[in-house]
Amino acid sequence: MANSRYDIFDLERDYIVFVEYKNGKIKSKDKPKIKQKLLDSLALFYTILGIDRQKFWNLKTYLIFVTNKDKNNNQVNHRQYLSSTDDFLDILEDNIILYGFDIYKPWYFNEIKTPFCNEFAELMGNEFKIKLEDNK
Repeated sequence: MANSRYDIFDLERDYIVFVEYKNGKIKSKDKPKIKQKLLDSLALFYTILGIDRQKFWNLKTYLIFVTNKDKNNNQVNHRQYLSSTDDFLDILEDNIILYGFDIYKPWYFNEIKTPFCNEFAELMGNEFKIKLEDNK
């Protein structure tokens, strides 16, 4: 999996999904660059769509930040720690936002998900009814 970005939108259902893939280890020094990239994506997408500003900001925005589980063991451990510290969090494990991206909610994105590669296809099916095909 290379580092890349995909944008998915459905104006009839009023949402935009920004999908960012990072194959490498996520380092603290990379987070400001990632934030700027996300903000640039919002601005570019607004320009491309050419819709009314109010309609654009009323769209529900999702950030799906997909990473390589093998290269981000500290995040695996962090997720396990959070889900084990409280029985209630066990139920909400899918809603745990990794990498400190929770600060971007609700300012830039309505929903933020941080799945690992092996969880991405299921998330897209469950959240957006999008079935991804395996590239084998």
